[in-house]
Amino acid sequence: MVLSRLLTAASDQLPERQRARLNERPTLGMFVSIAQASGIEFDVPFERLRYLTKSRNDAVHRGQAASSWNTADLVQTAIDFIGAHGTYKRTGEQEPDGSEWVLAQSDDDLTEAQEPEFQ
Repeated sequence: MVLSRLLTAASDQLPERQRARLNERPTLGMFVSIAQASGIEFDVPFERLRYLTKSRNDAVHRGQAASSWNTADLVQTAIDFIGAHGTYKRTGEQEPDGSEWVLAQSDDDLTEAQEPEFQ
């Protein structure tokens, strides 16, 4: 959800092809691909985001649970990403697209390290 919000908020800065992909109901893997193809740099390396995506897909689609060590690493990746790129809170009922999650801080309160950089 954090990645979705960051890309949606920055959609006017994305290349046309990547901006169009946002309208295709992107999956987590697509969001990671869109960000990388757009030259966005996050505080969490794309390798870790791709590993998170692969592990999520293995669990959901193939019933393959990550080991305890890998799970801890995956949780740390999520914590690192969310911690670096904004603090979110739930505002209401759960929505399929995660739209009940909003920034808990104003944009003015976010530091440069929390905002993605475009190359």
